[in-house]
Amino acid sequence: MSIVSQQRSIVSGRVALGMLFAAFFFFLGVQPVSADASGAAAVPVSLSDEAAIVGGADAAGADAGEAKVKKKKKKKKKNDFRVYWKNGLRFRSNDRNFRFKLGGTMQLDAGIVTPSRALQEEFDIDSMGNDVQFRRARFALEGTLYKIFDFKFQYGFVNGDAGFRDMYVALKKVPFLQRIQVGQFKEPFSLERMTSSNNVTFMERSLQSRLEPRRNPGIGAFMHFLDKRMTAAAGAFRITDDLGDTFDSGSPYSLAARVTGLPWYDNKGKHLLHLGLSYAFDFRNGDEIRVRQRPSTQFGPRLVDTGRFITNDITYLDPEIALVVGPFSLQAEYLHAFLNQEYIGDPQFSGWYVETSYFLTGEHRPYNRRLAKFKRLKPIEDFGWGEGSGWGAWQVAARFSQFDLNSGDIEGGRMEDFTFGVNWYLNRSMRVMFNYVYGDRNDRPGSENVYQMRFQTAF
Repeated sequence: MSIVSQQRSIVSGRVALGMLFAAFFFFLGVQPVSADASGAAAVPVSLSDEAAIVGGADAAGADAGEAKVKKKKKKKKKNDFRVYWKNGLRFRSNDRNFRFKLGGTMQLDAGIVTPSRALQEEFDIDSMGNDVQFRRARFALEGTLYKIFDFKFQYGFVNGDAGFRDMYVALKKVPFLQRIQVGQFKEPFSLERMTSSNNVTFMERSLQSRLEPRRNPGIGAFMHFLDKRMTAAAGAFRITDDLGDTFDSGSPYSLAARVTGLPWYDNKGKHLLHLGLSYAFDFRNGDEIRVRQRPSTQFGPRLVDTGRFITNDITYLDPEIALVVGPFSLQAEYLHAFLNQEYIGDPQFSGWYVETSYFLTGEHRPYNRRLAKFKRLKPIEDFGWGEGSGWGAWQVAARFSQFDLNSGDIEGGRMEDFTFGVNWYLNRSMRVMFNYVYGDRNDRPGSENVYQMRFQTAF
């Protein structure tokens, strides 16, 4: 069929559809004509005529008024639940004492790695490798009990390993401390770490994230001040063999604290400057640890590795900064770890990154003032075919990251990488990501190129 014929068919279809709707509404607007007992048609009565007739019939009107029964609104029972969808399946009691949300995450990754000849010989790998894997798959139930208790139960798979992730109960509205949380959750440390993996800009966090404190069982307090322009959090934890944990399992303990501020916050977060400082101390007590890392990918070999060694304690410091000016954002952190070791001196490891991003479709990175981290993006227009739909949100980003594991007698290696990313947010729950990563060991031969993409759904 020619284009002209197609256009004529479309126009004809639209005209026919319009006539159909016009006829439908016309018949709705016409009052039916009925016949009386004599066979004569009854004439429709206008509203004014009806009012006159009703006003003139006193007795009949009184009887009709007495016979009229008022409809009473059905009272909602306080224990009844309202079920609805809002970025997840939600349940809420009418008295708002109980709230529940069912959610989940799925991240499917595919990647191609092309290592240099030096890496091929060192790790006995091919000149090109490819893989597909589920990076994360999680299910969660979270909510509120009796208005003042929050909870979250999350179970999931990370790189094929199953286990509990966030599992905690929190008491809200506590005098001064505001919120006390008990269970397993993230230690309050680092802007990038506190931001969910569903909401970070790149497929993987930066290089020094391998050294950061992660999820551990413990107790913590979370506070905010000055109209949420300042936050403070602190906690005590027992270090366990959490999924993806940097160190081996054992029985050491840790303390962690984080303070943040917003010296500039305007236009509901479209313009902001975030500053923060994180501190943590691990009581290792002669525990054996190992730190190793890939470039910003889950594919291919780990290019830097300290091997196993014993340490007594570790002190972490991490200053952080983030700037949002409309669709443009800039974020950076520096992490320094001081290790106390009797036999090989006191090694120090460090890492840092700088990243920038820009939304081509006009959105900005949304920020959670209460928790001092970035949250889920909602595109201006969701992707779809119908009226009011668009192409979702498009974001381009770049990051440079460096990680140094050489110190004293430990020669774990020094690595840096560059990451370029393109993100397509189809809607609030779905995102497609593409990352190109170039990783290089700058203290010895070895580099690789990584081409990877992710399909993510989270609600």
